[in-house]
Amino acid sequence: MNGRNGNKPRVSEEIIQKLVSMARDGNERAFEQLVSIYEKSVFNMAMYITHDREDALDVSQEVFVKLWQTIQNYRGDASLLTYLMTLTKNAAYDLERKKARHRTTSLTLENEDGETVELDLPDRSDEANPEQNYLRKEKIETVRRAINALDRDWREIIIMRDINGMSYAEISGATGLTEGTVKSRLNRARQALKKILEKWNYFK
Repeated sequence: MNGRNGNKPRVSEEIIQKLVSMARDGNERAFEQLVSIYEKSVFNMAMYITHDREDALDVSQEVFVKLWQTIQNYRGDASLLTYLMTLTKNAAYDLERKKARHRTTSLTLENEDGETVELDLPDRSDEANPEQNYLRKEKIETVRRAINALDRDWREIIIMRDINGMSYAEISGATGLTEGTVKSRLNRARQALKKILEKWNYFK
């Protein structure tokens, strides 16, 4: 279930830093390229925190506005992806807290339209078979719901590593955990996810 198989190749850190440098100088084209590189990762994290596509889009927009406003302060001590994941988590949880103050009914963990959520799972189906496509979408939705059912800390680790393809060092920077703790927590998260999927007969 390694989402990295479905990702486009990671852009080199050298290119990222060059784009950052150009964006600091006010080059909007360079900034747009940074947005293009990271928008899917930011959306994925926001989606799994808010469970709502419109909220995730709002969070994503807020994150990149914040990046544009603060890019002069970004010195590359951590990777840009780590920095963006921190911004995303803060913005998403802040939005959730604001919504909770006005919430009168419980929120469902499920999207009304599962097709609006993009999971970076590999698509090994080459044939345009409606039945196969339906079954694949059902599996993706089941995985999404299972991830949402995990405890918050485990869910974040799974998203960062298996969906957004972040390195252990990047996750460590985004969470404040040691790399050893990240690996240990990821292992427990994967085991918990596997148990949920087994309970839901995902592997049959």
